[in-house]
Parts: sequence; C-alpha cells; structure tokens
Amino acid sequence: MVIVTVTTLGLPLSGHDWIIDVLEDLRTYAKRNGMTDLARKTDETLAVARQEIAAKAQSGGEPGTGAGGAQGGQFH
Repeated sequence: MVIVTVTTLGLPLSGHDWIIDVLEDLRTYAKRNGMTDLARKTDETLAVARQEIAAKAQSGGEPGTGAGGAQGGQFH
C-alpha cells in the first residue's frame, strides 16, 4: 500500500498545481523502484494534465469546476 500525502510546506498551491506535484512524485517513485511502464505512463499523464490545465486557464475556467472537478474538497 502506498500512502500519498500532499503538503505545501506552508505555501498555498494554486488551482491545479497540486495534481502536477502528485504526478511528479509518482513518476519519481516509479523510476526509483524500477517501474518503467508506470514511469512512462506517468510522463504521458503529466503531459495531458499540463495541456488540460493550460487550456482551462486560457478559456478562463476556474480550478475545481466543471465535469469531474472538485468543489469544496469533494470530487463530483
């Protein structure tokens, strides 16, 4: 079992930045533990996440809204 804890070292994460941090941590874990397929897929997922976050920012979308977004700490 892997337990992931997201910390900000007292600094607020803006919008969707936290998911990039989580995915980067997962990629690092996978590489350190010889999970090459997981590391590769995480690289792909990071690219998709960055593209979607950038597109949402360009369209003026608010973090945590829309289909599949989180609001008030709850996933919908």
